[in-house]
Amino acid sequence: MIRTAYLLIFVACCISCKQKKQTKHFKIKVINSPSKARIDSTNKKQDSLFHTALNHVFTLIKANSKNTFNKSFSTTQDNHLDHNVKVEIKLGYLFSQRYKNLLIKSASNLETRIYIYSSDGTDFNQLMTKKYSNYSFPIFSIKDINADGLKDFLVNWYPESGCCRRNIYDLYLSKANKTFSKEITLVNPTFYSKEKVIRGVTYDHPGLASLYKFKWNKLNLDTVEYIYPNLKDTLQLSFIKSSQERYSSSKSRKLVQLKSLTKEYHAVSEIDYFKSYDLEDIKAISKNYNN
Repeated sequence: MIRTAYLLIFVACCISCKQKKQTKHFKIKVINSPSKARIDSTNKKQDSLFHTALNHVFTLIKANSKNTFNKSFSTTQDNHLDHNVKVEIKLGYLFSQRYKNLLIKSASNLETRIYIYSSDGTDFNQLMTKKYSNYSFPIFSIKDINADGLKDFLVNWYPESGCCRRNIYDLYLSKANKTFSKEITLVNPTFYSKEKVIRGVTYDHPGLASLYKFKWNKLNLDTVEYIYPNLKDTLQLSFIKSSQERYSSSKSRKLVQLKSLTKEYHAVSEIDYFKSYDLEDIKAISKNYNN
């Protein structure tokens, strides 16, 4: 089978190479890339556009006397349609009722930039700035993701290249001192805030990908378990529960065999992708591991 042959080649490559951590960004091979001078020129134009838009934001903020302020506008440079930036402003009690923040989302034709400031009267202190390619379709949201009473900042985006399902979330957790935690990046997560857990699917091909379960420990995530296909069972589809991310032939690891997936994973958003393999795939993968 073509599918089986492909899996044989892929698994052999995976075994021979050290796998990168699943939440890291992946390098993109660029063919016929533009010259450095052209890239530098484009970057300078982008910086100028965003700088002009940012100046206009603070002009509007200074003229505003309200505690909360929401506004959208567009700014154009040189009357050129490609030199346009669309801006969204949110000022108010965005993450806590105890302090105010200013959030600015600016988007040109090429990229989106997000700025977050703490607000103390007319003083603004920059807490965060992020850049995303528009081809990664970034979407931001504000919600209490770790159930600690403070709302957090989330950016959902999808990389422009890769072999497998890779829905990315960058998380920034609000802290009591009005700042944010370090960035936490997750791949294919489903959030269960009431349970204070995250379940999801790791970055890999079906048959090699794992389910994961993490639990919030204040501003950190503790690993609860991973579940992945049982490669030693070539008679039926079964699973292994482990503290390790993926299958290993090591006998020192504590493994629990499962005949089926527990109900808590049935509603994971990428569960159909995780299960899109059959027994023939497992046989092909298992053969390579055993060799």
